[in-house]
Amino acid sequence: DERRGIVYVGNVHDGTVLAVDARTMQPLRRFRAVPRAYGLTLDPDGTTLYAVANQSATSPFAAPGYVAAIDVASAHPHVVRRSRSLRFPVAAALDVADGLLFVSDESADVVYVLRASTLRDAHAPLRTCDVPWEPYYDAPSHRLFVPCARSGKIDVFDARTLRRVRGAPFVTGGYPLALSLWRAADSAER
Repeated sequence: DERRGIVYVGNVHDGTVLAVDARTMQPLRRFRAVPRAYGLTLDPDGTTLYAVANQSATSPFAAPGYVAAIDVASAHPHVVRRSRSLRFPVAAALDVADGLLFVSDESADVVYVLRASTLRDAHAPLRTCDVPWEPYYDAPSHRLFVPCARSGKIDVFDARTLRRVRGAPFVTGGYPLALSLWRAADSAER
């Protein structure tokens, strides 16, 4: 949370989230979130934290995964809504302008497209390459980037049309789990 100077850390092994003061690096509070709290995404106003429960009914965890919206503005953070059961979700990316939450699923090889306000399906899942991991949404380009670990590729979708961008997926030559985007100050430099 850049405005308030808070870093949220998901703790996979105990299902909690730790809020840390970014200036002092001192813990502010720890609260229950979701089992195997893996992917975290905060809305821009810093009031809702989306947490991915990285588990699967067919795995040793024997419980379905899902995404929960947590009210972190209240004195006692708590889950205010949750998605349907998802196969084996990993992480999420938020498209604030269109109110969409993109959630990768490492087992189903899809990205779920959920309404951020309700956590209900907004569109059929996007088929992607093998083992999608941590999606990245770039607001200026309206593009969703999805690193696919097993296939060693990055898939790219236009978030307005929810269609794959020409040339995607492209090969990285490794086992990509996450990515970041650098934007030149002047488009002539690209």
